[in-house]
Amino acid sequence: MMSDSNPIAALLLPFELVSAIFILCLPLRRRVKPHPNRTPLNLASVCAQWRAVALAIPELWTSIYLTFSGQDAYDGIPVLFGCIESIDLEDHAAALMDLWFTRAAGHPISISLTCAKHHSLPKRVLETLVKYRDQWGRIELRVSSSDFLAFNEVTGPFSSLTSLRIEVIDFLPRSPLLAVSALETSERLTSYELSDGGNNPVTPDTLVRVPRTLVAAKISCQQSFAWSQNGFGAMDIGGFFSPLLEHLHHLRHLDVSIGHHGPRPDAKRLHASLITLRLGHDNLLPFLSIPTLQHLHTYLTSAIYLMSFIQHSQCRLISLSVSLYWLTKGAWVSCLAALPELETLLITVIDHSAVQRCEVLLDDPELVPRLRSLVLKEEYTLVPRFDQWLALLGSRSGIRHALLHVWPRHAHERRCMSPAPPEVESGLERLARGGMDVRLITPRYQYPWNAEELDPVGDLDPKPDGPLLDLRPYHFSPF
Repeated sequence: MMSDSNPIAALLLPFELVSAIFILCLPLRRRVKPHPNRTPLNLASVCAQWRAVALAIPELWTSIYLTFSGQDAYDGIPVLFGCIESIDLEDHAAALMDLWFTRAAGHPISISLTCAKHHSLPKRVLETLVKYRDQWGRIELRVSSSDFLAFNEVTGPFSSLTSLRIEVIDFLPRSPLLAVSALETSERLTSYELSDGGNNPVTPDTLVRVPRTLVAAKISCQQSFAWSQNGFGAMDIGGFFSPLLEHLHHLRHLDVSIGHHGPRPDAKRLHASLITLRLGHDNLLPFLSIPTLQHLHTYLTSAIYLMSFIQHSQCRLISLSVSLYWLTKGAWVSCLAALPELETLLITVIDHSAVQRCEVLLDDPELVPRLRSLVLKEEYTLVPRFDQWLALLGSRSGIRHALLHVWPRHAHERRCMSPAPPEVESGLERLARGGMDVRLITPRYQYPWNAEELDPVGDLDPKPDGPLLDLRPYHFSPF
């Protein structure tokens, strides 16, 4: 029998049991960011026996997340090599990445490489990425245009690649944006995302080049992708969506960034079988019928658009993510009243009406009675109503996840914002003790302070180019 006072007994557990425990220590929905205090490096540094076990479990080494901003350092190499002293290597990141995937022992690997603006991938990192192309399972790149063009020269086939996500942080030369060579040789690709600075048009001809196996797609199409020849400002919605939906029979999750110009007056309503839809503007909703839709993200300007869509689609939304701009309180109440089965609500307020958004939910507990996850982001509030937020969470016993993120756009406003008062912190602690995952973020305060390190379910995703923290499961994110 194992005793708490006998730590040596942990070393006597069977290999299979220790392996299962180690794997459970990995983040559930995120790549592994190498750090001596995080799995798997922390496990491999406990003792020689645990190091041997950790290095013998390929599943611990099948994902990695590296960032490059000129200040990043990865010191996991001594642990992997079994050396106490640091090894003098020219490029620690590339060496770490190479050895990391050697431990993966041929398993499909997931790679996230993120560059800050005005930074590029080290040459050896890109070479190491190419070296393991036969093992690519999920690839996520946030890189410069030169890195993207170098990546695009890698030849396939990529028989294990199931997810490809590329964000170009500067402008690509004007060319067909979807001309990604990996698409043509990835027979198992199910998730695909590509975006740049909006410089490149997307047309039906380029859309049909993506593999028919896609289940999830995110496409940035900001400007001139489908304008009607009959007049500027009217979009040929059928000319854009119809070829896409006809080509991708398995598509269930679609994210398209579309400008604010509405469809042509004579546009016919299109039918789709999507589960997730993210639109840049809500004026397209009346022209779409999606009975299967469960998750909607859009820029909400009118209750009429949303309610018309709900009425003719007869869908049952369980999550809604909206950016609100001068939507009246009455219209907001009407929208929520039409969504009785809503479980997740993410609100980004880009005007000065954040207080009203809380009041609606606080005044009427019958609105969205099944609400379990609530995220409120404010960009213009100078004096956050922490007390109102705390009262709202206290009145909604069904909420299990909550995040208030207040971050003014202007730096001088952020410097002047007061931190949360002590009574708010005490109230948040009481809610946390009651089982609620509650987080509060302002320029002067973050509760809990160690949220990134705690991260019990792997859902906290820090943005690489700013302080915004997203609860990723509540976004469109099949990756």
